Amino acid sequence: MIKNNIKEALKEGSVLKGVNFRYRILKVLGLGSYGITYLADIINEAGERTNMQVALKELFVAECNDRKDSTVSVFSNKELFDQLYRKFKREAQNLHSISHNNLINVYEGFEANDTAYYSMSYISGESLADIIKTKGRIPEKEALEITIMLAGALDELHSHGLLHLDVRPDNILMNSGKVPVLIDFGLAKHFDEKGEPDTIVGLGNGESGYVPMEQTSYHPGFGVPKTMDIYALGATLYNMLTGKVPPSAPEIFNYGFSEDELAAAGVSRPTIEIVTKAMQPLWKDRYQSAAHLEKAIKIALDGESDKPEPVAESAEVIPVETVMPSQPIPEMINEEATAIDYQEDEATSLEVVSVSGGFQNERTTVDLENTSLDIMPAACYQSDERTRVEEMPAFPAQSYNVTGKDTSKKNRTLAFLLIGLIIAIIGVMIATDFYTGWIRELFRTPVECVVLEAD
Repeated sequence: MIKNNIKEALKEGSVLKGVNFRYRILKVLGLGSYGITYLADIINEAGERTNMQVALKELFVAECNDRKDSTVSVFSNKELFDQLYRKFKREAQNLHSISHNNLINVYEGFEANDTAYYSMSYISGESLADIIKTKGRIPEKEALEITIMLAGALDELHSHGLLHLDVRPDNILMNSGKVPVLIDFGLAKHFDEKGEPDTIVGLGNGESGYVPMEQTSYHPGFGVPKTMDIYALGATLYNMLTGKVPPSAPEIFNYGFSEDELAAAGVSRPTIEIVTKAMQPLWKDRYQSAAHLEKAIKIALDGESDKPEPVAESAEVIPVETVMPSQPIPEMINEEATAIDYQEDEATSLEVVSVSGGFQNERTTVDLENTSLDIMPAACYQSDERTRVEEMPAFPAQSYNVTGKDTSKKNRTLAFLLIGLIIAIIGVMIATDFYTGWIRELFRTPVECVVLEAD
């Protein structure tokens, strides 16, 4: 990608007239492939300097444009320039409609010198990249707080149908109050309702370590998921925490995400997990929105853990005792089960989803206000007064049933009868022994015979 040469820039002191303001060029702030950014004074009608300075961005495509005096001409690929021209104007309009503390403010857009411009707030602070180079790395708590603010900025940007596509420390300025401001929307794309960008130009390669694979390999029809910016923000957090350039997305894809640098920097486990998830090579495995990333970081900062969702009051959970086979259980076959999809906002109904092999078949809504619902484990069912475990087809046939009836009284009665029987037997044995002993003693005692003599 060809970058502009400073020789192509407007000369110092050049004056441009916008819609509401007049600008005098002071110096060049930055050069890109699609534009040149200047520092400019706002001047009044008399040409006098005011107290306000702005950053002024000019559309100037290195591979398409040339300049004679101040006027821009197209020497090749007019179709590309025309499309970028429309994109540039739409970008200015979109950014002008967004107001956020961590996004650059766009004041106005206008046309001059046969090209397009827009003016925006000028941040005089250092870039985050320069601060990291100076300090080596950013303390964990401060890095997380910076990331929270930037996640909020991206969430606002995404809500207006815009992707930044170049989030990295070089494009983040820290103002005097240590507040990060996301700048440089040169690669930004507006996406439509289908998630497709509004330009035939690629999504840009960005900078290695901060760009996900789907951005560099984009093809029309693939869509532009918001998670592209999530990846870049996660990589920016990695850079803040370690002071090291993040591993590239292909490297993570092929060899896995290495925690070594984060662990060596003393980063806490919750934060390591946040960075790891944000930088997943597959976009579906990342945080699916900037708001989700922001929430995860706030939980890490507060030292809280996710709390389970409350169960609807009218849905009583019935505990069911299960008896598992003592032998190893073979792999279960793909049987149809039923899961409960709990809707947190609607406690008066449950949506029952029929699932088979991981695919949703049908949904049935159960009215909790008029229905008494017992939530049972998937392997059980309730029929009248009996609750039993169905024998799984994949299990070997054996007898293991669970009965829902209360057998405790019956068991106690049997126990009492058994104890009574034992006591009775012992009593009989004792009585028998006493009786037989008395008889033996009777025969064993000598009998005195008295002889009566007759007178």
